[in-house]
Amino acid sequence: MLGGGITEENIVVISGPPGVGKTVFSMQFLLNGCALFDEAGLYVSFEDEAALKRSFRGFRFELEKNLEDERISTLKLDASEKNVDEIVSKIRDAARKNSVKRIVLDSATLLKKLIIKNESEDAKTRRLLNGLRDTGCTAFIVLSLIHISEPTRPY
Repeated sequence: MLGGGITEENIVVISGPPGVGKTVFSMQFLLNGCALFDEAGLYVSFEDEAALKRSFRGFRFELEKNLEDERISTLKLDASEKNVDEIVSKIRDAARKNSVKRIVLDSATLLKKLIIKNESEDAKTRRLLNGLRDTGCTAFIVLSLIHISEPTRPY
């Protein structure tokens, strides 16, 4: 699907309406990193690890094995967290602690609703992207599009 793959240390936004496979695609990105390149991954979400395992139980992924072997680690964000710098710090710390090369942030849609309050949306988005870039990891940001008002056009 991606031809030559994703360039290392890139940040890629995976977006689309609910149910199209954004989370599955992102998890496959982490699992392929483990299996094909011996790269550890970090899954950042508002779900706990048990919910993540339930979500992927029907798939033939080796998610549980990689979680047990600590090849994939999880970071559960708390819905009460509103400070983008603290969130970035937690992601950065987890990435260093687990020597990860790949990060998935799922879902940025909820994160955006929680942290965008007083400061401009652009400033917080830049700080989040810069924080992810500072990890030196390749990252996927999952973004759910609830309303698609006009067709997406390629550039």
